[in-house]
Amino acid sequence: MNPRGASSSAWPVPVEPAAALVGPGDDARLRQRDLPVMVEGELERMVGMIPVVRLLGGMLGSLGALAAAASVTLGMPMLTLASTVLSSLILYALWEDTRLAKALELVRRQRLPAAEAALAKLAASTRRSPWQRQRARLYLASLSWRRGDVEQALQWIQARLSVPRRGREDPGERWLCQATEVQLLALAGHVPQAREALRVLPPPAPDEHAELVAAQCALLVAFAADDPDEVRDDLDGWEAMIRTRDGVGVSLGLLAWANAGRGARDRALALCREVEQRADRGHLARHYPRLWQWIERYGEGFHYGRR
Repeated sequence: MNPRGASSSAWPVPVEPAAALVGPGDDARLRQRDLPVMVEGELERMVGMIPVVRLLGGMLGSLGALAAAASVTLGMPMLTLASTVLSSLILYALWEDTRLAKALELVRRQRLPAAEAALAKLAASTRRSPWQRQRARLYLASLSWRRGDVEQALQWIQARLSVPRRGREDPGERWLCQATEVQLLALAGHVPQAREALRVLPPPAPDEHAELVAAQCALLVAFAADDPDEVRDDLDGWEAMIRTRDGVGVSLGLLAWANAGRGARDRALALCREVEQRADRGHLARHYPRLWQWIERYGEGFHYGRR
């Protein structure tokens, strides 16, 4: 399954790298700027494999050449052929295994159109391993999200989820994929589908990131539906967690909106002030424009209940 193709024309202007906008030690905040399913630090680990594989390839190539030369000297043509074929196959396998890492190196270097094209090829190729195709789809979703294309990000996440569950699949990753689908459905305005996806979303694991994502899913669906009553009973239980863990202000802003909807004006205004003090305004304005508009208007004292 391939969503509509990604082309270089989809990137009319360079996208500022997330790392440039976040403090070097602020890993949680950096992770929250991306889709929930993206694995923290994976990009650096994958790209770091490339020099190691190149070194191994050079060593194996040299050993294969020595073995072939020794076979010729000893007059053993079959051994020469076998050593040449074996070393070539090993080198080819190593080269194939770096395809995803090389595509991610393009992401790290901010060559985003080229990265998206390379990842799309990986996602569509039946010659790649299932794991590589799935990771490619997730990175394509992330790139689509970063350039503001919520619908295409949603299509890539749904392409990832459409693949049957495998025995070795990490259940935590699948849960985060499902949670990401809930959020993208809500952001795209597909309220009935978002509500259904939220209804079937299993409870989160006892993990700080997953618990924050679960609360944000419910808040985003309620916000998209313009119905704060959907989360009224959970707000008090979420507040301490959100204030502690939210690094970019999305959940704080949604919490302010929901409190305004239940008539808790003072609490809503306090949360809005907190968002304005610590939020990543550029991230909110780009990816959550309706929420950011509400925060600005409400924070200025324009009180209008449920928007």
